[in-house]
Parts: sequence; C-alpha cells; structure tokens
Amino acid sequence: SSLLDKEDRPVRIAAGEALVVIFEIGITEKFSADSKGASDMTQEEINRQESYTHLQGLRGKVITQVKNLSVEAGGKGSAKKDLNNQRNLFRDIVDFFEVLKLSF
Repeated sequence: SSLLDKEDRPVRIAAGEALVVIFEIGITEKFSADSKGASDMTQEEINRQESYTHLQGLRGKVITQVKNLSVEAGGKGSAKKDLNNQRNLFRDIVDFFEVLKLSF
C-alpha cells in the first residue's frame, strides 16, 4: 500500500491493480475458524484469524488512499489523459472495495 503514495503515476496505478488482486484472492480463502471455540483452534486456524484481522486493517488504509487518488487534482505538467485514467481506475477500485466490504 505504500506504493500508492509514490509520485510516479504508473507506479500508483500498478500498485492499485495489484492490491485488488491480492484482496480478491484473499477473500476466497477461509480466514475464520467457523464454529470452533478459541480453545479448539489449531495454530494454523489462529494464524488465519490473525491474517484476516490484519487484512481488514489494511483494507481500511487502502480504501482511504484509493479514495484520495480517485479525486486527485492534476499538478503542473501532468497529462490530463493520464490523470483521468488514474481517477477512473481508482474509482473502480473504490467500488471493488465497497462490494468487498459487503461480502465480509
């Protein structure tokens, strides 16, 4: 997610696309331990639960960064087409995370 803060627009765009793939893959795995109690959980299940918690925190940070990039104003010398491409991509990513939030 730190790449979303870089000055280089193609790096930000590539980072946004990569994060979508990471989160999309992450939601297909079972992170929760279903109906088992905490004392019945194996170490692997505990690790999955911790990964799930970390993923949720990271998702919040990424959503904030992506929302900011979806409305970013162009600076001097920035190509309007590139800026529009960035805004459109990050609006799509915001939409993805909103749908993802509903599935958790």
